[in-house]
Amino acid sequence: AIADHVLDAMMATRHAATATRISVNNGGDIAFWTGDGAVTRAGIAGPLAGVITLHGPTAWRGMATSGRGGRSLSPGIADSVTVLADCAATADAAATVIAGAVDCPRAAGIERLPACEIDPESDLGARAVTVAVPQLRPVQISAALAAGRDLAAQMITGGRIAGAVLELQGKTAVVGLDTPASMLSLGDESPPISITGED
Repeated sequence: AIADHVLDAMMATRHAATATRISVNNGGDIAFWTGDGAVTRAGIAGPLAGVITLHGPTAWRGMATSGRGGRSLSPGIADSVTVLADCAATADAAATVIAGAVDCPRAAGIERLPACEIDPESDLGARAVTVAVPQLRPVQISAALAAGRDLAAQMITGGRIAGAVLELQGKTAVVGLDTPASMLSLGDESPPISITGED
């Protein structure tokens, strides 16, 4: 929400009239505006090494990543979930919810602790968050990614997000991000994408 607010303030200045694109990165929650004929590219870190390319003008103005990596605390087991949405706040919330849905409830060895034991200032309080995930079998990885993919597909239908990239133990599921306005492309060294449920 802070990134969205700063973007709005920047777009209200006189300098915005000559800008072709504007972006605000608030610790990984990114708000941006892409003008007519302009191109915005956003990289996805990690094994996928993907790039989301946006051609303006576009209504998609936010991108965020959640999951077990970095500073995130999640009840799910996704290594990361990156979402492109109508604003940064929506992208952040959607990435958090989708990452929490990526799970394999019957898998042995997944460890969780109350969030407050990991970070006393966490707003999650005593809610259990994932701290360790053993190597899962391929069928377990596919099932976990499918749960997140299905939720992301519902959100796309609702019109608030353009798509999501979900990663778990070297496997990837991509939902949406297949229109001319928001294309996902891969670097030359990237592993192949596995679109869970369709391969």
